[in-house]
Formats: sequence, C-alpha cells, structure tokens
Amino acid sequence: MSTKNVVLGLLGAAAMTMTLAAASDNGQAGLPSAFLTPGDARKVTKEQICATGYAASIKATKDSIKEEAFSRYGLRDGVSKTDVLDHLIPVELGGTDNVENLWPEPITGDWNASQKDALEQKLLGMVCDGTLTVKQAQTAIKKNWVAAYQQYVGGGAVATKNQ
Repeated sequence: MSTKNVVLGLLGAAAMTMTLAAASDNGQAGLPSAFLTPGDARKVTKEQICATGYAASIKATKDSIKEEAFSRYGLRDGVSKTDVLDHLIPVELGGTDNVENLWPEPITGDWNASQKDALEQKLLGMVCDGTLTVKQAQTAIKKNWVAAYQQYVGGGAVATKNQ
C-alpha cells in the first residue's frame, strides 16, 4: 500500500470521527451541530414571506443535497428511521436548501420536529403581524430553537403523539 493511500485512509477516518463528534457539539437534545449546521437564509422581506404561497413557491430540496446533509451526520443513504431532514431556518422564514441549513432532526424525544414546527408557525405569525422582524425570527431559531420555543411558544418539552 502506498504512503498516499495510507494518508488518504487516515484522513477519511479522521473526517468521519470529526463529523460524528461535531454532531454532538451543542450538548442539548434536539439541537443540530453548530459546526455542521450553522444555518443559512435568503435575504427576504416580511412582505415576501407573508405572501400567500411563498413557501410553496420554493423548489423542493434535491435528493443529492438531502443525502449530503444526512451523511455529514454519519447517516448513510440519506435515510433515517428516527430523524427527519429539516431546515434549521425554515423555508417559511427565508431558510435556504444549502447543506449548512439542513440537519437530521429527531422525530421523537423531548425536543422534536413537532415542537420545532409549532415554533416555526408561531414565529411566522409574529413576523407577519409585526411583532418580530424577519431577522429577529431567523436569529432566534438559528441561535437555539429550543430556547426560542420556550420563549415564544412557552414551557418546556411536551409530549407529542410521536413519542
């Protein structure tokens, strides 16, 4: 085996170790890795995102991007039975389909997809009624969606029908 192949093999193993380690960098259930999923958003206005049909006008995420997002978290083939691919900053609030805005979000557990969906709807309503700016809503969900849920929706983790 050549030195080049050994080095490449070690780099690949190190990258996988870094990916899996980074997936747990935040220490809080329900949150994505800040390293792998820092969040990404388009420049949008309140008028744009509050217009009827805005979210539906955004093209669906390509399968290749979905697979890349899952693989960054060590999940092969873009498939998970316990997670759903989600946008950290939701499309409804201007979130992009860039891999930096996508992560495998838990379907069940203390902080899960159902709660994040409730937060997304609450923040969109607050933007559209003028309570928050688009930037404030994007920042709140990007920084820590669990804390934003507690602030804007209220309370701690709640049981859902998926648990």
